Amino acid sequence: MNVLVLHRSETLSAAIDQAVSDCGYLMGSVSFRQSSTAEFSSALESLLKEQKRQQREPEALIIDATGTDDDRLTSPLRGEDPELPLMLNEAADSLLIRPVMASYLIAQNMVQKGRGRVIQILPLSMHEMSHSDAFFESSPGASLWPFQAAMMSALQTWTRGLALFAKDSGLTANNIICGPAASQSPHLGNILEKTPGRKSLSPQGLSGVITFLLDPQNHYLTGQNIMADQGASIW
Repeated sequence: MNVLVLHRSETLSAAIDQAVSDCGYLMGSVSFRQSSTAEFSSALESLLKEQKRQQREPEALIIDATGTDDDRLTSPLRGEDPELPLMLNEAADSLLIRPVMASYLIAQNMVQKGRGRVIQILPLSMHEMSHSDAFFESSPGASLWPFQAAMMSALQTWTRGLALFAKDSGLTANNIICGPAASQSPHLGNILEKTPGRKSLSPQGLSGVITFLLDPQNHYLTGQNIMADQGASIW
């Protein structure tokens, strides 16, 4: 099975590489951190053409949607920012549009072949802040984390939509809500305080979940949010 990885940061690269290596899968990767969607599309298209030429078309897609492309999104807002509308537009493009565009393009091909795996990794803090304000307690001021939380919530829904789109085709689509190691949140201390054992998620722990979802025998689990957070979300 050939695995394509789309990633925004290097935080989870060790865990993803380990999972792919342990399973004996081949891997190609493309970064979301392109200066424009056109450049991202071009890089993805080039990789897909090369894999097709080598008869290595993706049979599994791992989307690492953790991390941010703009540090200002995690910083306190201080007064009016004239660049805010442009920044939000660019962030939505990277956080939401690129993952959706890529997963739809690749999933279509998997559905036609009657098999495949789509695994999207999202940060725990985004999942939590889409439900409560618990992680704002130590924030020095308002920030744009709610904007990112909305993007992550949309990606959760999108993955479930893919699962419905692919029904009876052999393709599965699931989210791994990952944390707290991958959350990259200024509230990491608060998250760890609520985590049983107060331990961050290890690369080995995450790679085990990825390996489980990649397993060709695991075809009953689809459209789900898998909480790989050492219990932080139970609070």
